[in-house]
Amino acid sequence: MPLEFVEPSPQVLRTYAAGLLDITGAPPLNDSAIHVPVWTIEMDAIVKGLGVPSEQPAGCRFYASYPPPQGILSSEMTNPSEYGRAKFRSLLNGELAQWGWTRIQQIQQLSELGSARYELHFLSIPSLFVEAFYLRAEEEGPPNLVVPMDLFAEALAPPLVQEIAVYLATLQPVAIARIAPVDDPLLP
Repeated sequence: MPLEFVEPSPQVLRTYAAGLLDITGAPPLNDSAIHVPVWTIEMDAIVKGLGVPSEQPAGCRFYASYPPPQGILSSEMTNPSEYGRAKFRSLLNGELAQWGWTRIQQIQQLSELGSARYELHFLSIPSLFVEAFYLRAEEEGPPNLVVPMDLFAEALAPPLVQEIAVYLATLQPVAIARIAPVDDPLLP
């Protein structure tokens, strides 16, 4: 299978399981939890065109299936290297969690993956309010890819797949505009 899921460290898995047990009282269905490492790129790095080499680990997300009424849950955890251990940060259910779960299922079927092997990761750029599934090539040659998240889409259309370098280049003008001085009398 060209799309691989990254196994969490035992420490992250224990924190995740304990957090879910505290909140939901039950483990996910049939070991359905999908671990997705999260990376971030600072806006300054995008402005300077530094791209992927400037990425930093930011934590992880899990997507898991539960019996109704809970359905699909998504949770987020911090990067354990920053705090000595991962901290359970948030839990999301409903439409947005289902959207991510469905998108992962679609990504598994992408013809753009070809025969190359990719790991499923996540890219978050909070300063630009941008998120994407991040497909990191496991071997030299194929480019890393992104599947941008469009939470405002009315329907879950087939995913748009882009090379990460192209994606970050399209974000560069937005980042430059965001840091440009603003002549707004309401701002201090």
